[in-house]
Amino acid sequence: MTALFDPDDLAIVPIRALQEHLVGLLEKQPRTIRELVILTGWSVDAIRVRLRLLQDAGRIHHQDVQLRQGVLYVWHAGPTPYAPVPKRVHRDDPRQSTVTAYPSNAVRDPFVAALFGAPVRTGMLAGILSGEG
Repeated sequence: MTALFDPDDLAIVPIRALQEHLVGLLEKQPRTIRELVILTGWSVDAIRVRLRLLQDAGRIHHQDVQLRQGVLYVWHAGPTPYAPVPKRVHRDDPRQSTVTAYPSNAVRDPFVAALFGAPVRTGMLAGILSGEG
């Protein structure tokens, strides 16, 4: 039977050496945050912060595992095997769309008219269309 943890991996690591220790553990095999917490003796938050720093540096990556309760990250050593998706596409010539006027349409959907009646006409055209002006 294979043990979940190698007894040599269990160690209280100083915070300065935690990142290198995490990379060393992940080079041996992929692990979850819970496993890393047990192996290092540090809190979930401390491990999570170091994992994010290492991920931003391109030294580790995570794989999403879908569970019934949500998503579980399994952390792996090395850069991500897939290209990251850019968060925003920049254009060379920035453009801004502007709307000067919205079209005015006094036609109501037949189903809405059946429920709520004909549209109410207001403004200058209302007097002309009703014959008052």
